[in-house]
This record gives sequence, C-alpha cells and structure tokens, in this order.
Amino acid sequence: MRSPETYIGYGQAHGFASPQRLERDSQRTYSPPAAPSLNQWGLGGSWNVDSESAVLQAAPGKVVFRFHARDLHMVIGPTKNGKPVRFRVTLDGKVDAQPLYVPKIAVPNHGTHNLLIVATENDSLYALDAETGAILWQQHLARPLTDTEYNDCINISPLHGITSTCLLYTSRCV
Repeated sequence: MRSPETYIGYGQAHGFASPQRLERDSQRTYSPPAAPSLNQWGLGGSWNVDSESAVLQAAPGKVVFRFHARDLHMVIGPTKNGKPVRFRVTLDGKVDAQPLYVPKIAVPNHGTHNLLIVATENDSLYALDAETGAILWQQHLARPLTDTEYNDCINISPLHGITSTCLLYTSRCV
C-alpha cells in the first residue's frame, strides 16, 4: 500500500490538486485535476468544503483521487431526498479485454459474490462485485511495456499490458 488515509475536509486535507485554491466554508466551483499524481485528489463541480467534509452543492460532481491501495473506503451521505448516491470507481488502466463473469465464488474475507474479473492495460487484475462494483481484490502483475518499448501495435497505447480475457480456476479464488 502506497497511499495513506486521506481526508477531504480542509482540517486534515493533503494532496489537493484541483487548479482552484481550496475555499473554506463557502461554495466554490472546482475543476478536477487532469492528471493527478499518486495520492493527489481534486473536486469537480460546485462544492462547499468545511473542516471535516465536502458537500456537493449541485449535481453533477466528481471526486478524483489517484491512489495505490488494496481497499478504498468512502463515507458518502445520502442525497437531501434520502436517495442513495451513485458513484463510479475508475481502475488503474484501460480495459481492452472482455470482463469475465463468474457466479457465486467464495472470496476470502469477503464471503460469496458474483464476480467480474477485469484486466487492465496497466497489467492489473481486479475482482469486482458484479452487483455493486466494489473492488474485492486487486493484483498488479508486472510493469506494462510502453510505446517506446513496444511499437508494433498502433491500436493499443500508451501502455501494452493485459489485452485478453483471463481464465479463472473456480476451485480456488486468489
């Protein structure tokens, strides 16, 4: 794990990378960072940031965070009308291969789930809960080749990692 616990409120915030300065206790419109470095984060949309939290003032909004860790735990409150908040987790690279759906697999420390096994161009494998999208495990396998190291394929760029659907032996989940 190379990413520490990270807070969005200005009281303990580190690594804020949106182009605008973090405004305390008032509404401000932010642009997300285009290419955050590891452990940097930013906001997109209209937010009010206080010492312990950030509250989206109007949809749509984004929290962009580049991290390297096995788990991500976000505390997200419901909308004003009590409906759940929808969100998306972006993986560490482009997905070219067809995700593999595997039903009813026992995952150590997580129980039984229907899985989507996803491979990225960054040579990482993910097991996602097929119903919620939660990342149940991730394994980075190797360093992918770059365009300068492998220039025979013009359809895949800039990283040349896993591009085919993986095979999973269902008798044992890693």
